[in-house]
Amino acid sequence: MKNFFKILLSFILMSFIIFSCKKLSVAPAKPTIMGRWNILSDSTTFILWGSLPKPDTSGQMYPGVSGDYFNFASNGKLYINDHEKIGLDTAYFKSVSDTSLLIQYFYTFPNVPNAVNWYPYGLGNGTYIMTNLTDHSVTLTTTGATPDGIVGETFKLGR
Repeated sequence: MKNFFKILLSFILMSFIIFSCKKLSVAPAKPTIMGRWNILSDSTTFILWGSLPKPDTSGQMYPGVSGDYFNFASNGKLYINDHEKIGLDTAYFKSVSDTSLLIQYFYTFPNVPNAVNWYPYGLGNGTYIMTNLTDHSVTLTTTGATPDGIVGETFKLGR
């Protein structure tokens, strides 16, 4: 009987050692847009109505300077600082899908009770497509139509 308990105890201990040494597979964390991003560049392209489909990009590239940023906060606000283009600004954002964001301004009108207006951020319709999202970089792109033609805007952001 003693041998039986020794064998049983040995089996239980060996089982515990073998099965407890396996590592659990943990999926890596998915990158997120949340937080502060440096503006690396902001480029704009135009295709004028009736012109050849070659974008006119002359002089439409803002390189971003030290201190320029987008800060996507958990309260749904996007705090923006791009010194030369707009300066300090605040917009609202929400995720439309895993790869797109809607960025808008919210305006109230003085002397007009209950009058509000949502206005898209940037030059397109406010919907930005996110590509190449990693922990350290992301590209946001939007396009839209204006009376003069089609306009596109691309932000390259990094941490």
